Amino acid sequence: MPFTPAAYGLLGTRGARYGPLGVWIDQIFLGFTHDPVLMLAIRAGGVAAINTVALAWLCRTLRVSNWLAVCAMLSPWLWFYARQLWDNSLCIPLSAMMLAAYADFLLTRRPWPLRLAALCGGLLLLVHFMAIPLVAAIAVHLALVEFRSLWRCKWSIAAIIAALVAISWPYWSFLLHNYAPNIPGGTSRWLGWFYPLLGAHHFTTAGLENVLGDGWRHGAPGILRAAQWITMLAYPAAWAGMILAIPRTWRVIGRYPEASPIDHIFTIAWAAVIFQCALYGPLHVYEGPHYFNAAWIEFAAFAFLAIDSVKRWLGSARWLRGMLGLYAAALLVSLATIAGTIHRDGGMRSENYGTALSDQIAAVRQMQRYSDDSPRQIEIPEWMKHPRTPAVLEELLPSPVAPRPKRSLVIRYRDAFPGDARITVTVH
Repeated sequence: MPFTPAAYGLLGTRGARYGPLGVWIDQIFLGFTHDPVLMLAIRAGGVAAINTVALAWLCRTLRVSNWLAVCAMLSPWLWFYARQLWDNSLCIPLSAMMLAAYADFLLTRRPWPLRLAALCGGLLLLVHFMAIPLVAAIAVHLALVEFRSLWRCKWSIAAIIAALVAISWPYWSFLLHNYAPNIPGGTSRWLGWFYPLLGAHHFTTAGLENVLGDGWRHGAPGILRAAQWITMLAYPAAWAGMILAIPRTWRVIGRYPEASPIDHIFTIAWAAVIFQCALYGPLHVYEGPHYFNAAWIEFAAFAFLAIDSVKRWLGSARWLRGMLGLYAAALLVSLATIAGTIHRDGGMRSENYGTALSDQIAAVRQMQRYSDDSPRQIEIPEWMKHPRTPAVLEELLPSPVAPRPKRSLVIRYRDAFPGDARITVTVH
């Protein structure tokens, strides 16, 4: 650290190695603990805190109610990605903080939010290239509209960029010499151009079965289906906000003197969406919710604009508060159902979630009671497809030093009831 060999980075589906920031953070964790549960707790708490601060900061800058930030924080997707020890999910807090900081800079003209936005932008590029549209939108606006401000902060911004390039140069050098674009076969050439328009996805419960499996609804109350449909209101809210933002964008493009800092914020959001379409279209990107991790904050801003506009048109917030309360309740019902199902089943029997980490650790500790030469018959699909999972847990959790007997071990699901994801180790 910090010069992590870039060749060890995960290879993305489009031919590029992911950036090293996720690995660096894991190395920091390993500097003071080998407990995976503690690592997850620190990361989840930190990510949730950054998301909360960024959403509240953006609400204040846009002059909308902070209750909108509260509703957004009830998203099951933000909860899921905050708990995931994965590099891609770091795009969520960094993108939110970058847009919130730059928006504050446009409103207050303070230099430190601009420096924070520059830092977040550089870190985003060290996570995943899906962040390029947002980073490019802010960079273009800074260069074309805020050049004087950029010049006033030139030394501090240059120092931030230079420091990031210096510590990550091995990664960029490796990427320049080894990147080979790859577009998976059998993909649509058109869907990627329109996929970014679904960026409000993270404020709905759409597609949760792709992560949690169909079992997350097993035994759930009948109200859950209605709650899921209510959360879909986030899509038309964001689309309405995009339409309402067009006159604001036009004022900025036409250089009208009445263009406000908020107009510039929504111009940046629209530019980021356009850049995302231009990136995802040629690369045929459209097949996963994680591709919204760097774009979700733009659609939060669009939805906030639409909701605030409705409030102004009605002249009374009572009806709107009722709708927001219903939407928040729908998200809360979905989130509570997920949490309750995970607690009951000990995780999810799905590839993208799997058995709860605490139960996997308990299974590994039971396996470690026996010698490393013990034959192991693993029947857990997650471990069979990703054998490094139990191997890494064993590295983090040292085996007992006392002599251990040799036994035949069978590792399978407990199967005490349908959907039971807990692991049992049978000794023969």
